[in-house]
Amino acid sequence: MRADFPKVEAAIRAASPTAPEPYVVLADAWRTAGEPRRALGAYRQALDHGGGGAHVYVAMGELLLQADRAAEAIPLLETALGRGSRDVPMRNTLAVLYGSENRFSEAERLLEEALHINSDEPLTWLNVGVVRQALGQKERAKAAYREAIRLQPDFTRARQYLEALSKN
Repeated sequence: MRADFPKVEAAIRAASPTAPEPYVVLADAWRTAGEPRRALGAYRQALDHGGGGAHVYVAMGELLLQADRAAEAIPLLETALGRGSRDVPMRNTLAVLYGSENRFSEAERLLEEALHINSDEPLTWLNVGVVRQALGQKERAKAAYREAIRLQPDFTRARQYLEALSKN
């Protein structure tokens, strides 16, 4: 399938679609294929064509974080959230980006907002635990990890983090 990507890109260029969807599909495919630079380029094209959905911002934030470019990703997601989005995954991604920059108080604020929107999201509770741990709130971090596990009993990372924190 990777060999078809250049053909798909050429077809998209030739068609000059005004809708963002072809670019999002291509970006997701590049991301799955392990081509972050090309995926980011296609996501940017999706944004240029009005594709400002949460999925695009979350994907771009994650890819930029992996490329050690959090400083570039943060304003992108802040702008998207500033438009009134109530998206929990976008808040989680931005909180992780803040954490990567040691901005834990800002991360905590975002995660509290995410919990008000949906308190049943295990990933949010995991991230709350990480932030609380970074802020030196060991018992509160343990409680957050336990809540993540309660919501998703097979959540391996939450179990690992809780176990590691309990050993200290």
